[in-house]
Amino acid sequence: MSANLVLSKSYKTFPWTKHIHLLLKELSPHLLEQEPVINAFNALITCLLKYREQFQTLKPSPSSKYEICINVKYIDVMYSTGYIYTQKELRGLPHRIRGVTQDQQQVISSDIYQHYSVLYELIKRDIVPAMERKAHAINMEKYIKYICKRITQYDEQIKKVKERCEKDIQIIQNHIVDLSARMKEFEKPCVVTTFPPE
Repeated sequence: MSANLVLSKSYKTFPWTKHIHLLLKELSPHLLEQEPVINAFNALITCLLKYREQFQTLKPSPSSKYEICINVKYIDVMYSTGYIYTQKELRGLPHRIRGVTQDQQQVISSDIYQHYSVLYELIKRDIVPAMERKAHAINMEKYIKYICKRITQYDEQIKKVKERCEKDIQIIQNHIVDLSARMKEFEKPCVVTTFPPE
């Protein structure tokens, strides 16, 4: 890498580029030392600065940290508002575009996507598999915690059902004991009424 080539500090201006930088630093720090990556990253930052009044990126939630903002697509999205139409939109990137027409939105989105695509092609082989592994590990941990919680809940339900059943069984057994005692009374010889002779 050229001694004078550095990543623009303006990457901190946008949640998206800040997020990309954090992921690169965490998962593939060597990419931040490669000249093509720095050039592409700086070009993306310059493009975003050009639209900073209209285009706002949003910080991904902690739960989706490794699942969005990298594999960004610019695709046709279908809408229906009395009639069906499609328009191209950025997907996989939390963002807002404000104060412009629909046509201008598409120009801005297309320009940003073109600049980002250059960076993505340079980092995807390193960063995407690493993100997928991280996301999988996090999701598995969350799912295992959820399963353990549900198992504990079911164990508690079983315990309550057993306690309830034991009480019901005791009540039924008491009925049986009572009925058995009554039956023994009926098994005694019949004592008939005697009358004095006339």
